Amino acid sequence: MDQHLSDAWLALKEDGEMPPAADMPRKQLPAGHAWFALDDDEENQAMLLACERRELLESLLRHGDLNLRVRCITVMIDDLAVPVVVVMLSIHGTQEPALFSAWINELSSQAGGILESLATQSHLVIALLDESWQTVGIASARNVLGPRMESLRGWISNLARTNPWTRHQFAAAKAYVRSMYPTNEDLWARFDEDSTSAAIDPEPEALPA
Repeated sequence: MDQHLSDAWLALKEDGEMPPAADMPRKQLPAGHAWFALDDDEENQAMLLACERRELLESLLRHGDLNLRVRCITVMIDDLAVPVVVVMLSIHGTQEPALFSAWINELSSQAGGILESLATQSHLVIALLDESWQTVGIASARNVLGPRMESLRGWISNLARTNPWTRHQFAAAKAYVRSMYPTNEDLWARFDEDSTSAAIDPEPEALPA
């Protein structure tokens, strides 16, 4: 688990999403951030780790209802198509829902095998952690991402093989998506807008940066 957390922290730092050192003096993860890792104890299945304030997580664990959604947004960077897979987790409790976003770069060393696992496994383990990396709770949900991941992985794998992008290009594509949807609430609202058409329009969205 410590290695998964260190990888997540380094990936955020590389993408330029970590707050300035003065605002975050200790190595912490920002609330609302989520990421995928392969669980060595579960036959290399993908698991989702999500970070939020401990007091909010404790309330959500008592009353929470999980909702998962996925979207692929392709951004043109340096005349290269860069696919950005975004998985969102919403936990509805007694108050406002907690929203988490996980960003998958198929060519990242930390993401190897994630898309394939999400396309095939029947359940998804979700670990909830506070900002100091302490586990608050673990849940298991039916993997509703499977059909969409199955439709995406072949196209993304082929794109990665024929026209690979760099880590810096993925960071630029991610930053562009974030400029359009600065908060998780903005992203979730866009997911809501597209939820009715997703079944009949499975093509990834392409955006010129």
